[in-house]
Amino acid sequence: MPPAVSVVIPLYNKEATILRALDSVFRQTVQDFEIIVVNDGSTDGSRQALGAITDPRLRIIDQPNAGAAAARNRGIAEAASDLIAFLDADDEWLPHFLDTVLDLRRRYPSAGVYSTAYRIQPPDARGYVVRLRRLPFQGPDGILSNYFEVASQSDPPLNSSSTVVTLIALNSVGGFPEAVVSGEDLLTWARLAACYPIAYSRRVSSVFYCPSRLNFQRSNCGAEAVELGLEDLLVRSEEGKVTGLTAYLGRWHEMRAVVAIGQGDFARARRHLMRLMRLRGLGPRSVTLWLLAILPVPIGSAAFRTLRKWRHSHLRTMGPLDPERA
Repeated sequence: MPPAVSVVIPLYNKEATILRALDSVFRQTVQDFEIIVVNDGSTDGSRQALGAITDPRLRIIDQPNAGAAAARNRGIAEAASDLIAFLDADDEWLPHFLDTVLDLRRRYPSAGVYSTAYRIQPPDARGYVVRLRRLPFQGPDGILSNYFEVASQSDPPLNSSSTVVTLIALNSVGGFPEAVVSGEDLLTWARLAACYPIAYSRRVSSVFYCPSRLNFQRSNCGAEAVELGLEDLLVRSEEGKVTGLTAYLGRWHEMRAVVAIGQGDFARARRHLMRLMRLRGLGPRSVTLWLLAILPVPIGSAAFRTLRKWRHSHLRTMGPLDPERA
């Protein structure tokens, strides 16, 4: 008998956290699973840290470094179950995660994606529950029929450590795009949301350990592929069929403008803001970005750093968010 779920963990230089992630799987109230750790060419002690684990449900696959998308795709290809759960090597599940998503699958069998609320934990600030607005259901769970509308006005409703997908659904969208370095999961969730119902639980069932600030040094490699993928979804979607996709794409351009300004590339920031303006117009945040992007680079960059410092200071003192008010 195949396991109820295959857990895929991409691993690259996470020696300090991989055992915490694995322990969170072994502590699940549901024990019918296999774990596939794809060691993506780690150069630290990550691979050696796995040596002490003797549980036969754990499989380790070694490959040269090819990126998180390729590692997830390798894990999907090796999976014995028709249900794939994802967990990043620096995150963790709460003990009821698998029980929650498997219950969603029993009650919403037509869905292709199953996900839960999660806790966001910056390294130097108080954690908080993912903030979700415009959820289309009132109870503890339901079908997230307006994924793009929620995602354009909230924290990301789907997270790579809080989401389980059927193998059929993953294969139909081509898995994760391997040409994308940052945002590969975003594009995959968008493609899935455009094609399949998403069953969602408000129950907080995992912890996402995030940086407290955007990493502006990350490569832009693959950003164009994400943009083209989202534009393609917009073109192919029938009028009114995919609620909120235009606003979602606008939000993506806004975030790329933030990254571009952080990298001092004001010309690229203005390009994203122009696209945003054509998609949905400008709001207070995007007007602020425009003002920064038209300033001389040294002045705009200094003003941007000041604003980010203020926001970071606010985040450090922000209390936990009530999930019922998210």
